Amino acid sequence: MSDDKRMIILPFRKIRGRLQPDQAIGASTPESAIRRARQMAPRYAGVAAIEFRHDDLTGESFDVRIIHRDGDVPPLDLLH
Repeated sequence: MSDDKRMIILPFRKIRGRLQPDQAIGASTPESAIRRARQMAPRYAGVAAIEFRHDDLTGESFDVRIIHRDGDVPPLDLLH
């Protein structure tokens, strides 16, 4: 199994009263993911910086955890 740690920033917009994910953005380190999430927060209903492992062979993601959140972010179990 070939897996590596990855980070994304996932912003959320509120559309008709419901949170909807916007375009995910990749980050190279946890620190850069958190910094970018903080910068984006004023423009969105919520922003999550997420760290996870990804197996390139199977395409599966696991060990998913939110490392930073600002504003309205749905529970982790609803994100994957």
